[in-house]
Amino acid sequence: MASSLAARMLAAAPKSKAALLNQTSVGDKVTIAKFAIPMVNLMMSGSINGGMTCGIQQIVGDSRTFKTNFSIFCISQYMKQHPDSVCVFLDSEFSAKPVFKQYGIDETRIVYIPFENLEEMKIYLAQMIKEAERGDNIFFFIDSISQVASLKEVTDATKGDVKVDMTRAKEMNSVFRMITPMLNIRNLPLFCINSFYDDTDSQYADPIIKGGKQSFLSSDTVWFVTRAQDKTDEGLKGWYFNYKALKSRFVKEKAVFKIHVTYDGGIDWASGLLELAVESKLVKQSGAWYELDASLKTEGFDKKFQRKDIDKKETGFLDIVLADPRFDAYCRAKYMLKDEEKMLLDQQLLEAEAQELN
Repeated sequence: MASSLAARMLAAAPKSKAALLNQTSVGDKVTIAKFAIPMVNLMMSGSINGGMTCGIQQIVGDSRTFKTNFSIFCISQYMKQHPDSVCVFLDSEFSAKPVFKQYGIDETRIVYIPFENLEEMKIYLAQMIKEAERGDNIFFFIDSISQVASLKEVTDATKGDVKVDMTRAKEMNSVFRMITPMLNIRNLPLFCINSFYDDTDSQYADPIIKGGKQSFLSSDTVWFVTRAQDKTDEGLKGWYFNYKALKSRFVKEKAVFKIHVTYDGGIDWASGLLELAVESKLVKQSGAWYELDASLKTEGFDKKFQRKDIDKKETGFLDIVLADPRFDAYCRAKYMLKDEEKMLLDQQLLEAEAQELN
C-alpha cells in the first residue's frame, strides 16, 4: 500500500526531480574533490581522508589573508581531478587573474565574467547554474561579494543622487536563497570571498559578515581568516593563516585550522600536521626533536628527527602518521560534527532563517 501511494505521488510530479529517497543521490554530501594538502581535507570534512563537497564555501577576512589564493588552489585541485571540468569565475575585484597562471590552470577552461553590480551577478549566476546538469563538473567562484554595489546605488550615483541604499542586503539575500538549491541539486561547488565589520559592542563577539544574513545561512561553511607572521632572525619567511569555522556542516563551530604559506614554497604540505601528531601521541616531542611512537617505528624511522626534516614530504615521517587509522580517528574525534550536533545546527539555522523572513 505504501509503495502504491508513493507511486501515485511520483506520478503527480512528472516534471520534477522527485524520486524515492533510497533511489536518489540528491541531497547527499559526497566528496567531489580531495586536496594535496591534508589539512585542507581535514578542514573541509573533519577527516584527513575526506575532502570538498558541493554547496557554498564562504571565505571572510581582511585584505591580504590569502582568501583568493586559497580559493584558486582549491579550484586547481578540483580541475586536476576532473579533466572535463570548467571554472566559472565572476569577478568584481580584478586582481585574481594572475593567480590562475601561478597554479598552472589552463585559462581555456576558465569562463571569465566581470560584473559591475549585484543584479548583474545574480542574473549571470542564475542563468549559468540553470544551464548546468547534475553530472557536469563546474566550479563557481565569486571574487567578491564584499564591495559590489547594487544597481540602485549605481543608478542613484549616476543621477547625482546621494541616498542610502536599503536594497543591497535584500538583493544579496535573494541571490543566496536562489542559488543554494540550484547548486546542491546539481552537485556543484561555489566559493565566494567576503569581508566583515567588527562588532563594536563586544571585543569577544564574532565578526559581522557583510551582505545580509542569508549568505551565512546558505553557506555550508563560513571561514574567518586571520594571519600571523612566520618570522626568523633572517626575516619574514611567510605567514600562518588561521581558518576559523564560524559555521560548518562538517566540523565543529570555532574549530581553527592553520595553513602555512611561505614565500619560497607556497602552501606547506605539512601545515598543522606535526602539532596534531603530537597531540594524538603518535609522535613524541622532546625539545626540538621528534620521534614516532614505538608502534610506528621501522628501519630508518627509529631515531629522532628535527622539524625542518619532518616537514619535507620526501622524508616520509608524516606519511607514516597519516597512514595510521588512529591518526584520522583522533582528528575526527577532535573536529568532526557528530550526527546529533548536525541536527542541532540544522534546527538553529531553520530558526534563524524563519526570523530573517519575518
